Amino acid sequence: MNTVYDSHLEKILNSNEFKSENDRQLLIYLYNATREGEIPKESQIAYDLFQRDTSGTTNQDLSFVRVKIHLLRKKLEHYYLTEGREDKVVFRIPKGRYKIEYIEKKYSVHQQSNIWKTLAIGALVCLVFIAFLWIYMIWQQGQSKVSNSSIWKDIAHDEKPVMIVLGDYYFFQQTDEKTKQSAVIRDYSVNNSNDFQHYISENGNSSIHYQEIDFSYLAYGTPFYLKALMPVLLESDQDFEICLMSRFNMQYLQHYNVIFIGLFKTCGFFNNFFLNSHFTIDTEENIVSLIDKTGKEATEYHQIGKSESMHDDYSIVAKFSGPNRNTVMLFLSFHDIGVIQSVKYLTNPQLLKTVQEQFQTNDGNTECFEILFKVNGINRTDLSSEIMSLYSLDPSINYWDTK
Repeated sequence: MNTVYDSHLEKILNSNEFKSENDRQLLIYLYNATREGEIPKESQIAYDLFQRDTSGTTNQDLSFVRVKIHLLRKKLEHYYLTEGREDKVVFRIPKGRYKIEYIEKKYSVHQQSNIWKTLAIGALVCLVFIAFLWIYMIWQQGQSKVSNSSIWKDIAHDEKPVMIVLGDYYFFQQTDEKTKQSAVIRDYSVNNSNDFQHYISENGNSSIHYQEIDFSYLAYGTPFYLKALMPVLLESDQDFEICLMSRFNMQYLQHYNVIFIGLFKTCGFFNNFFLNSHFTIDTEENIVSLIDKTGKEATEYHQIGKSESMHDDYSIVAKFSGPNRNTVMLFLSFHDIGVIQSVKYLTNPQLLKTVQEQFQTNDGNTECFEILFKVNGINRTDLSSEIMSLYSLDPSINYWDTK
């Protein structure tokens, strides 16, 4: 049975935004369900469309359906900003319900009277954008795309979206039941709700009331991390989301390529990577130890100086396989300048080339690796950096496992 919206559906399916067959089939499925007056549940979508056996499943097991629907919403939103901006009917998937709503665009008299003003402003914005784009294209000439490098291509060009996880400082509150005095606590072993519950079970006191608080803060250098990383994802038109470590869910490891950026003290369960690393980290004394082949700690690298003055920092960048044929990448250091410089190093075409050449010289691969950087700087301004150690890793090891 045809409906008045079939032609709109066909136009969407034939757009550049919906080249993926999976996206097309999911949209058609929801469209047909809506037409029949049905609102399918996550388990039904998993069974009908993805051939998943949903018997005995939990809400967490079905989280991949929510991810698929979320990405479909993003596709529709982008479509209506580009090819579909003149469409008279907008397809919308409301949050929490798996159906399609049809919104017909209507312009008021007031809106029509201001259309020329809007067009004039839009034209000015376009001119500025074109000028910026022209300058950017000139700058890009001779520059190799970082996203096409062997280190980044399996993240930047993968069909899985990217989740950038920022290491934030998680806090909780404890109140003395007798004195009613409260204190806000930061404990480096507590980085999310699960850590918080474990902390209470191990250290809880019956005379103390423990409470999570909706408060955390990011390292000062966070904008600098993102400024260096964003061009890599934007030049490849890769979908990405940003999440705080305190809000990170293990289920995300199933559906995203993950890039963690932050300090050693904020990386939470990603600390488990160092169980199979060439390095160990002492966050109390700020020491990176290189382990030799016999299993003994052969070399120690001490962070020297205070962050607000001239100091040395050490940063580790690691890349390894995730649990669902995805990729996890870590950028870690003791202070801001280490993370800032390591992100810059691997997103700069010339510096990135030196890293790839070193891997080739050592007969290594860039599928799984870890690199130790030494960075010198003042406050949060990096002055110099060098690669101290570089290793390829075994891609078959479950570096991501938290058991």
